[in-house]
Amino acid sequence: MSAPVETPALEVRDLVVSYRTGRGPLSAVDGVSFAIRPGETLGLVGESGCGKSSLAKAIVQLVEPTSGALKVEGHDITGLTARERRALRPKVQMVFQDPMGALDPRQRAGTILETPLKLNGVRGKAERRARVASLMEAVGLRPEFIDRLPHEFSGGQRQRIGIARALALDPAVIVCDEPVSALDVSLQAQVLNLLRKVQRETSVAYLFISHDLSVVEHIADRVAIMYLGRIVELAPRETLWRAPLHPYTRALIEALPRMDPGASRIADKTIVGGDLPSPFAPPKGCRFHTRCPIAVGRCAIDAPALSDAGDGHLVACHLAPGAVAAPTAGAVLQPA
Repeated sequence: MSAPVETPALEVRDLVVSYRTGRGPLSAVDGVSFAIRPGETLGLVGESGCGKSSLAKAIVQLVEPTSGALKVEGHDITGLTARERRALRPKVQMVFQDPMGALDPRQRAGTILETPLKLNGVRGKAERRARVASLMEAVGLRPEFIDRLPHEFSGGQRQRIGIARALALDPAVIVCDEPVSALDVSLQAQVLNLLRKVQRETSVAYLFISHDLSVVEHIADRVAIMYLGRIVELAPRETLWRAPLHPYTRALIEALPRMDPGASRIADKTIVGGDLPSPFAPPKGCRFHTRCPIAVGRCAIDAPALSDAGDGHLVACHLAPGAVAAPTAGAVLQPA
């Protein structure tokens, strides 16, 4: 008898996020699909302007998806009424990039953490204050800091408050949008270690968004590479670092700084030239073909689908070794 299939904490299917702008329509996210199981971290990496933040905002319902589906613990959260959306909103929380800008400078730490509890039905003040003290302790802050204003904390401490606020309502998923990019290296390590500790204790799922592969390497179980609104490669972390299949992924890994500049991470370096094309007029076919050193004629005509290269390794490249015909949507979504 086969084991039951685990319901993903987050499921994203064929998600599209488009905007109307003065320069015309902009498709920031174009048909993205993935799933994250409870207790798993999916790293999402890409250049500025590739659609990472638009995807994050759609998942936490700060923007309305143009089409596609979002499911949290099996519940579809797209197309809901305001009341239905509010009931499910605690299940998906966000940790923002700028820890100072994400906190109200006029509110004390205790109030910042107590507000979501009050808005979501925790009526007793004593119960709320006990929960706030527990949250402070969970993220490594002393309970007596409860009456401090945000400017009285360090950058790392402010990000800990942001993490505590995200944890306040026991979410299934936390979207971490560049949560350590505004911190120095020593504070980055502290916050990453805290996120891992919280995950071990709660089984919360993370979508960890970053432009920095070296940061994602330390926290993600699987990694998705995004380029101009689409995922071009998705694989377990070790597989991606050992055997990247997409030329863009290979170039990103090769660009990482190394202690020994003469030692290549992979056998053949991939050099990417040119600038990121305009998202208002993305190239036809494979969106990477205008910068790809191995592109052939087909790449400018046909857009490659995510294909299965085995062992949970998906790649959207006509020339990727080992890739077979595009899998079903369920296979794309199911975590390895």
